[in-house]
Amino acid sequence: VPPDPKTQSYAEIVSFLNSRLDVAKTNPAMNFLQGRIVDYDDQSGAIRIQFTTHDKMSNGANTVQGGFTAAMLDASCAFLVRYMRY
Repeated sequence: VPPDPKTQSYAEIVSFLNSRLDVAKTNPAMNFLQGRIVDYDDQSGAIRIQFTTHDKMSNGANTVQGGFTAAMLDASCAFLVRYMRY
């Protein structure tokens, strides 16, 4: 059941979302991306997920390779659709 901003506090919603990320970490790709919820806007339903980058994500210019950036965006969108029903 997705969280309800009308009946739950900001802290309850962020806690719920992070618990869902813990479940998602059984997914090897999500585990590799190391995402966690850092902010939630109850008016818009937007969330902010922080990902930890590391050397294995670098390209030749020593920045995060675009495919990993796309994977982070994909994981964030999938998370919203699955757990927030947007």
